[in-house]
Amino acid sequence: MRFNLTLFFLFTVQCLLAHQTQGKNIPFSIDKEAKYYVIPFKHIEILKDKSKSLDISDVRDGVYSQNFFTYKSYDQVNSFEEAWWCRFSLQNNTKSFFDWKMYIGFNNIIDVYIHRPNNQVIHKRGGQYVPSSQRDVIEGRVSSFNLGMEPGDLVTIYIRVENINHRLPYFEPVVVNSSYWNKSIQRRNLFEGIFYGIMLIMVFYNAFIFLSYQDKTYIYYAGYILNVSFYFFVLKGFTREYFFQENPLLEAYGWQIALGLSPIFYFQFVRTYLSLKELVPTWNKIIKYAELFCAVVLAIQLVITYFTFNIQFVGTIAYFILISQAIFSLILLSILVKTHNKLAYYIAAGSLCLWTGGIIGLYFTVTEYFMDGLVYGQYGVIAEVLIFSLGLGYRMRENKTEKENAQKALINQFKENEKLQIQINQKLEAKVIERTKALQKKTLLLEQRNEEVTAQRDLLELQNKEIEEKRNMLMQLNEDKNHLIGIVAHDLRNPLSTALSMSELVYSDGDNLDDDQKSSVNLISRSLRRMNEMIEKILDMRAIEAKKINMHFEKTDVAEMVIQVTETFKNEAKKKNILFKIETENVKASVDKSYLIQILENLISNALKFSPFDSNILVKQYLKEDKLLIEVKDKGPGLTKEDHQKLFGKFQRLSAKPTNGEPSTGLGLSIVKKYIEAMNGKIWCESIYGEGASFIIELQNK
Repeated sequence: MRFNLTLFFLFTVQCLLAHQTQGKNIPFSIDKEAKYYVIPFKHIEILKDKSKSLDISDVRDGVYSQNFFTYKSYDQVNSFEEAWWCRFSLQNNTKSFFDWKMYIGFNNIIDVYIHRPNNQVIHKRGGQYVPSSQRDVIEGRVSSFNLGMEPGDLVTIYIRVENINHRLPYFEPVVVNSSYWNKSIQRRNLFEGIFYGIMLIMVFYNAFIFLSYQDKTYIYYAGYILNVSFYFFVLKGFTREYFFQENPLLEAYGWQIALGLSPIFYFQFVRTYLSLKELVPTWNKIIKYAELFCAVVLAIQLVITYFTFNIQFVGTIAYFILISQAIFSLILLSILVKTHNKLAYYIAAGSLCLWTGGIIGLYFTVTEYFMDGLVYGQYGVIAEVLIFSLGLGYRMRENKTEKENAQKALINQFKENEKLQIQINQKLEAKVIERTKALQKKTLLLEQRNEEVTAQRDLLELQNKEIEEKRNMLMQLNEDKNHLIGIVAHDLRNPLSTALSMSELVYSDGDNLDDDQKSSVNLISRSLRRMNEMIEKILDMRAIEAKKINMHFEKTDVAEMVIQVTETFKNEAKKKNILFKIETENVKASVDKSYLIQILENLISNALKFSPFDSNILVKQYLKEDKLLIEVKDKGPGLTKEDHQKLFGKFQRLSAKPTNGEPSTGLGLSIVKKYIEAMNGKIWCESIYGEGASFIIELQNK
């Protein structure tokens, strides 16, 4: 009875111990030559390495070897900021030696430690972002490690995984028969060689067509094929094997660029292939914005990758954009199909093949371990490319047919034109004969008229001689008139000046005069001043007409001159409550000082005459493109079109009247123009009727 109780106790303890050791590194048995074995979770134990500093001795023999816990689901690995370890054992119970391989999953940095029965530990490194010089395995999409287990071998495998791209590490150990693995790789390489061969041939062919015909459709198509091919090239791990051996992080930029540029080239291809600008103009504009959106998103993805290398987030953005593009393309294709354009059917069929291949590939990627789902996506791409190429061939034939029809129509048109030309030539010949006869008649008439013209010419010569004699007589009379005017003006100026001085003297003695007398004396003074001004202008005009203007150029501070001349008119301006605004620049120019003063006095005097009470006059002097400009701008009534035509003529009266009854001779502007032209300058007026006038002088800045 006691023996039975003891056996029962031992059996119970053994069961409890067996229950407690469930999942505690129970070896997984390889019993037969299968294609592959997926290691169940219950045989795997995991450990979090927060410091990322543990090595194989720590987790195998140290205190951390007791901290492993059973791997129950992917969710247990809940952080990418630490390193993670896993441990499991394999027992080769097959009767013959098989070269088994093992892969862990699609992780960034993988260290595998194989603890063999003789206590030998073999270390092998692999992973997505491990440089080629540090890898012990040839990379495909996953790292495959050789186990080399002989029959009866029991090995314990320690695996350290670290991810730097913000994705959660995961353990999915699979033991694969090397024969099956190698056959799979051979099939893969054969298919990949065919795939990339077809794609490169299509790229070069379309580039050649573009160079031959200069049709942008083909270069966009070649760009689309190239980017799609490179995208698969990156996903299959070939860039890590051939391009970025020592810089595998660059592949993250490679697939983003290829995936981002593919829709841009695709949309550009569709736009030019179907001539959307004529077929559906609205969607042509929408596609432009879609291309811009794709470019902006690509730039954002690359910036995020550069600064954070958060591939998890970037991948989420990329797949969201990819789905959005697929929906957008589906809507676009439905619109294009409704146009009943035959070329659009090729685009729809090719895109349907691509989507079908992508959906099938996604399904097998999720459901099968060794079914490369991307292959179906590549099948879809090849089908799409071939259908698009058929569409381009059809388009080329259509263009050729249209060209041939156009050539035939052109030839027929040439023939019709030739017939018309013959008819026209016959008509022209008949008309030429008629006109020749008419010309002969006209020639006779012209000969008769020529004789008459000869007689008239002789008569005109006699008349011209008489006119020349009269012209000389008139010129002499004009000179005598000018001389007489000069004598009269000169002789009148002195007594007028005396009379003006006397009147001002009488007016200054205002205490002895009553208001009527003051008014009379003031009237006499104004009349005398006006007469004196008229005489001065007559003398100026006489000098101008006699071409006796002698210019004396000297370096002058023009800004100071403008200010001084404007100051002399301040009293007159106060009478009408007019304010001068002066803007000058420090400029010294070679001018005739006295004549420039007269010019400014005339322009400012005119501005005062025609400016309304309580207004402003702008006097501005500045440089513009090495030219000296002086501008006098008032707020008077402005000039009409008729005023502009006679503005600088002698004795001209304009439509505008002085605002305070000031006198005007009509000679001032004509004299100003002559003086400015004598200084090799020019003057013009800018005015809108009712909005004032601006007189601008332009002189050489020497």
